[in-house]
Amino acid sequence: MAGIVLVSLPLYPAVLSTSGGGAFSFENAALNFLSGRIYMDLGFLSFGEIGQTGMIKAFDNPHLPLFSLSPETGKPKGDEEGRNGFVFSFEDFSFVYSADERSLAGVFFGNGGFELAMMAASGWEKSYGFHEDPARTVCYDTLYGGVVLSWDFFSVRGLVSYAEEIGFRGSASAAVEYKDYSLSLSYGSLIALYEDSPDSTFGISGSFGDDGFLFVFSMNYGSVPVFSEDYLVREAYAAARLDLGSFLLYSEMETSFTRSGKRRHDESFFLDLSYLVLGYGSDGLVLAVDFGHFALGYKDGSPFVSMEYEMEGNGFSFLAEVSTDGGFDLAIRVHL
Repeated sequence: MAGIVLVSLPLYPAVLSTSGGGAFSFENAALNFLSGRIYMDLGFLSFGEIGQTGMIKAFDNPHLPLFSLSPETGKPKGDEEGRNGFVFSFEDFSFVYSADERSLAGVFFGNGGFELAMMAASGWEKSYGFHEDPARTVCYDTLYGGVVLSWDFFSVRGLVSYAEEIGFRGSASAAVEYKDYSLSLSYGSLIALYEDSPDSTFGISGSFGDDGFLFVFSMNYGSVPVFSEDYLVREAYAAARLDLGSFLLYSEMETSFTRSGKRRHDESFFLDLSYLVLGYGSDGLVLAVDFGHFALGYKDGSPFVSMEYEMEGNGFSFLAEVSTDGGFDLAIRVHL
């Protein structure tokens, strides 16, 4: 099926790349051998990753600062399993369908600053523990709905979910955004769309920056009344980036903790001088020196050496990279 789809598409600039299994991709189609997933875009109809944006992402995690409900597909990345689905678009309407992991079908309407989405998701029998909230176990047939109203710098969004066994659960969000300055607040929870859907009931996120500096942050926490406080997880994330042209500073921190004291923390800090990358993270020291077609360094607790070869011709380009840490990349671009 993947072969028929790829060869039947119009010929555009093509890229063939491999990385530990590889991927074959055109501008509007891709086949990833690592995950066995495909992507295609015929304009009005597309197939691929549907869980990263739009209504699927909003119903999965209503506390992310991604307000648009418009369904979209994306190319599969690496060996990620992801969630596959179809999106059919016609003027202001879009329709989404997926039978991957959980069968679902939805419709979207968007015009200017107004968006409306509705979706139905099937359930299946699944047991849940004594300490768990039944609405987080993805047991029931569930209906989802959402509306977004947007003005110049201000947006509001309302989401609702309903299952006969649970009843209604909803979430409301508001966001203000101007250039690199933004702030969003969200409150409420939905019936879980997937087994790994976050169970937070409050979220805050934002960003600010100017002249090469950007700082982003987010915090989420839950308040579902369960017996064990180990289920009441708080999560926080922050990242800062300073780009002065000749060098780049980047720092990132992510932590989660429960009311009973269990904690997980990851952090990293990097200095990038184009020819030299120096930093540290939760996995240890990172050092890389780039000599053009040759680089050496230290990461993941061991040294590495990598080599790169690039060639360009009339209507094509070739790039190959190999590293002692087991990485291998090959890219061929042909202008047809």
